[in-house]
Amino acid sequence: MTALEIRDLTKNYVDAYTGDEVTAIGDVSFTVDEGEFVSILGPSGCGKTTVLNIIAGFVEQTAGTVTVGGDEVTGPGPDRGVVFQSHALFPWKTVLGNAAFGLRMKGVPAKEREARAREYLSLVGLAGFERKYPHELSGGMQQRLGVARVLVNEPAVMLMDEPFASIDAQTRRKLQEDLTRVFELRRPTVFFVTHDIDEAVFLSDRVIVLSHRPSVVREIVTVDLPRPRDWRTTTELPAFRRLANRITALLGEEEADDARTAA
Repeated sequence: MTALEIRDLTKNYVDAYTGDEVTAIGDVSFTVDEGEFVSILGPSGCGKTTVLNIIAGFVEQTAGTVTVGGDEVTGPGPDRGVVFQSHALFPWKTVLGNAAFGLRMKGVPAKEREARAREYLSLVGLAGFERKYPHELSGGMQQRLGVARVLVNEPAVMLMDEPFASIDAQTRRKLQEDLTRVFELRRPTVFFVTHDIDEAVFLSDRVIVLSHRPSVVREIVTVDLPRPRDWRTTTELPAFRRLANRITALLGEEEADDARTAA
């Protein structure tokens, strides 16, 4: 079944310096099925994060429709959970308190929400850290907590906005492996924004490639690599490199188009 549907999405805004109206998102349409991991990438400034923010209900589109579970999105809601690039944790709450916060807001009884929060903390590798505070965690551990905090609420769609972009390369690879392991265990529906081609191919079932601004869907690339996946084995597959090269070529064509336009 379809979890997320985007139809004829456009977004215009007024340039603060020139006063001109600019079309950031030209005409974008796609769907994400339940239990599917879909990434979106494209040239810098193409509106990847804007698409995510519209889905989240943080930004209103100029035209087009966004539906989650068949219901039109008109603002933020509990059917969508967002993992941000910045950790956005409550510094005064413990790891357990952060993980259980959404359940508390829903009125879930204390005993049940603690049990569920502990379950997801264990799933992301934070068992034993329940009484720690965010400042006592590394950056990678804080991002794991952000993932657990969203997953514990079991949203219809999990939105992830370049969550590993500010983390060092070694930790990023480990977090990518952790995320794919969690995905393979629980199969949440994930919409993932990234600028990293290898990351998109490693994590995803499909990759949406946007054009330059005003963006349209240039191509949707199906990633038919076997699961479960680990970084070393998966990235050494010839099929992995073919997919990554295909996406690289698509983005290269976009850059060439931009250069011709500028000339």
